[in-house]
Amino acid sequence: MMTRAPGLLLMLLTLLFAAPSAARPLAVDVNGAPRVLYQERHALLISAAHYEHAETWPALSEIPNDTARLEVALMAQGYEVETLPDPHSEQLLVRMQAFMARYGSPDSAILIVYSGHGWTDPATQLGYIVPVNAPDPASDRSGFLASAVSLNMVRALASESRAKHTLFVFDSCFSGSIFTTRSHNGAPSPRQRDVAAFTRLSQPTVQILTSGSANERVPGHSIFMDAFISAVGGNSQPDIDADGVLTFDEIEFWFRHVVQLPNQTPQSGFLTSFTNDGQFVLRSSALAPGETAETADDEFWDSLVDGPITSASARQYLAYFPLGAHAAQAQYFLQRPQTPIILEGVAAGTNQPCSGVRREGVVYFAWNRTNLSAEAATTLDDFRQHADATEWIVVNGHTDTLAADQFSMDLSRRAAITVSDYLSANGFARGLLTTIASGELSPARPTADGVREPLNRRVTITACVRN
Repeated sequence: MMTRAPGLLLMLLTLLFAAPSAARPLAVDVNGAPRVLYQERHALLISAAHYEHAETWPALSEIPNDTARLEVALMAQGYEVETLPDPHSEQLLVRMQAFMARYGSPDSAILIVYSGHGWTDPATQLGYIVPVNAPDPASDRSGFLASAVSLNMVRALASESRAKHTLFVFDSCFSGSIFTTRSHNGAPSPRQRDVAAFTRLSQPTVQILTSGSANERVPGHSIFMDAFISAVGGNSQPDIDADGVLTFDEIEFWFRHVVQLPNQTPQSGFLTSFTNDGQFVLRSSALAPGETAETADDEFWDSLVDGPITSASARQYLAYFPLGAHAAQAQYFLQRPQTPIILEGVAAGTNQPCSGVRREGVVYFAWNRTNLSAEAATTLDDFRQHADATEWIVVNGHTDTLAADQFSMDLSRRAAITVSDYLSANGFARGLLTTIASGELSPARPTADGVREPLNRRVTITACVRN
């Protein structure tokens, strides 16, 4: 067996995939000197936008874009970010448990954000977060309760947090009975910068912020999430004492007295099993102590681009540094031609073979695989039996967005050639086959970048009416 140097393997992996952002420490000013509050910071962004029972849970089409904007802002803060789009019931709680177990160290900060529908049981006043496969609780109560995640489950999970500070943010509306609210007497006092105050600030805590209460509905456009992204992104307005540190008290005050949310009443508080003194903390500026705008620009670019630049990394950089030192390079990459590649057959243009469609088919592939499954072969055989072997056939390969652009394009090329080879070996003239690689350009189910989506890993086969 041939062995390969670890360095070569690492180089190949970084060429194929864009590296995730690395978690960075957070320091605050204590007696005029920086003192590390968190050694690392991690965020899990859960976005439920496309529900299977749309008549009960309408689509929330702006959530994917909101999640992408929040991811960029958190990465600039120094967070390592994971995403979970459109979770099913079997994924939701398990993923949160695994995330907290993996990153819940005594010197870490954990942020879990859920955007999607919430529901409050009118009989028990217990709130639930709703996975995308949850049925209507009015017509299938037992099915809903078996699939949804109650806030009691969230409370049990949160009570076991080993992180220094944990913040749950729910951009959804339900009863907030799982946490205790504090009495608020005006604006928070300015943060004290002595050692005793830092010790109190560092006490373990689990804090919760929701966009609404029971019987309120999530709007199509979330002003709540706009405001939260603004705070994470460095808006100085919530930082009442202008000390460069945004505490949970300041976030609470901002949402209560500044942010106007029509028909929604934000709820906030803490779990009583933890101290009331600890505070989840963000920077109110994109710059860490001792960091300049130039170093922040370079560090953010380096965190996004490890190996080949991708469309996702270019867009993320421009969202935060539109006039940055690397903006021209990012813009050039995004403006390059983004078109499918015709591998063989009739070229696009006046000789395009399709003036109409006689029959269509689609076969699916496992991730990073281009071999035909038994099911895919059966689909192709059925297509072959019902199509005329003298017709033009267009074979078009597609992928999901998990890998880098170049890798995805090559993967779609290999999958399309696999299908064309099969058809050619089973009665179709090679000269009548047009084989195309489209990579990530035409998803069947649009997703954010970096998402595994089985419906997008496919090859479409179209029998065309000749021009």
